[in-house]
Amino acid sequence: MTDKREVWAELTPKLRLAFWKRVMLRPENRREYEWGKATGDELRFHDHDGLGFTVAMTIGADYVSVYIRDRDHKRPARARKRLMEHAAELEEMLGAPLLAEGDTEYFFRRKFPTDLRDEANWDEAGAFLIKAAAEADAALEALFKPRH
Repeated sequence: MTDKREVWAELTPKLRLAFWKRVMLRPENRREYEWGKATGDELRFHDHDGLGFTVAMTIGADYVSVYIRDRDHKRPARARKRLMEHAAELEEMLGAPLLAEGDTEYFFRRKFPTDLRDEANWDEAGAFLIKAAAEADAALEALFKPRH
């Protein structure tokens, strides 16, 4: 099995920046700028401060993924407990289990296998990321946002 750092290292910061810019410049994805500018990082975050969760998008050379984690990345057990209260609803909404094999801190992870070293795959990978992140954002808002 390839170490995550090795897979990420295959995508240089310059390549990652080009990927994120391309994804975010598509007219249908312009709202992604509300979460921050494009960078050369392998991760992008949608921080839901008031809810205590973050939706994370990650890219590697051979996959992209979206998952939910605790906002400050320090209390995964607390986040897991809160998410478990709505696990059935979230699984149905997101089409992913609470914990995928090997995950302990990343919840409802959805992975899309692809080769990001090939620019021909960028649009499809980007569309997956934006759609999956929007679904996770909406699910968190629907289930955890305080009702007044």
